[in-house]
Amino acid sequence: MRDGAWFETLVNETAGILRAYLAGMGVETVQIDDLVQESYLALWQQRQTLAETLQPLAWLKTVAKRRAIDHLRATSVRRRHLAELVAEEADVIDPGIAADALALEALERCLAGLPTPARELLQRRYRDDDSAETIATGSGSDVSTVRRRLAELRAALLQCVERRLSAVAT
Repeated sequence: MRDGAWFETLVNETAGILRAYLAGMGVETVQIDDLVQESYLALWQQRQTLAETLQPLAWLKTVAKRRAIDHLRATSVRRRHLAELVAEEADVIDPGIAADALALEALERCLAGLPTPARELLQRRYRDDDSAETIATGSGSDVSTVRRRLAELRAALLQCVERRLSAVAT
């Protein structure tokens, strides 16, 4: 049976790692602590049924990843609705929200404009959370090539979003 001391030690040893893991997934900074707490709560609730041989950090990362994906999906739906509201009620919506919605729309359009292999590479890395090593192994590429290609795609997306946003501003 696992007790409070075990749990406290686990939290102290893994909280920073779990936060960094979520940040690496692209979770907004303001949401990371909530997702980490939800993950620890799930572990605490399951502590009696989890095997003693369980690797808690791996289990926590899996739970955190699932919660983050759920959060990102919900956020995406909310942002789409915000973008629709912005289009309908542009003079009523807070300018900060409008800017976020416009940036999201610009990113979605830029992603849609990428060739299918480039979109699939970005999806494997950021939506599916595959590491560059896993992607390289699956595609028969070198890890450095995958990392370079991801960096190029991120830079191209940034330029595309900036162009679209500056076109809207003028």
